[in-house]
Amino acid sequence: MKRLSVTTMLVTALLLTAASGQSPSTQTPAGNTSSQQMQETKLPPLIAALKLSENQKRKLQAVYEDRDKQLMALKQDTSMSEETRKTRLSQINQNINDSLKKILTEKQKKKIVELRQNRGGQTS
Repeated sequence: MKRLSVTTMLVTALLLTAASGQSPSTQTPAGNTSSQQMQETKLPPLIAALKLSENQKRKLQAVYEDRDKQLMALKQDTSMSEETRKTRLSQINQNINDSLKKILTEKQKKKIVELRQNRGGQTS
């Protein structure tokens, strides 16, 4: 149970960090973000601090791109009740958590928990 709680906090922190870490300077004049620039901003700072292999980076970028699409769809769907929206957000968070478990090494998982604790609960 404690492990699930730590993991849930980790995923929430990663989502908040990723959401706040995107800079408007990555937009092209037309307001679109280029593919390369998007990939550079996809990984939250906590994840980037893990010394990921190129393979891990590619996998995590794909995970975060999928997450962004799901969050955008969730945000744009105004027909959903608040309860359904919260349930869907929990599912998205669980998908990220499951992906992180599969992609990160045990050492990296421990390191991210340590980094999170050292931040003193900050989310940005």
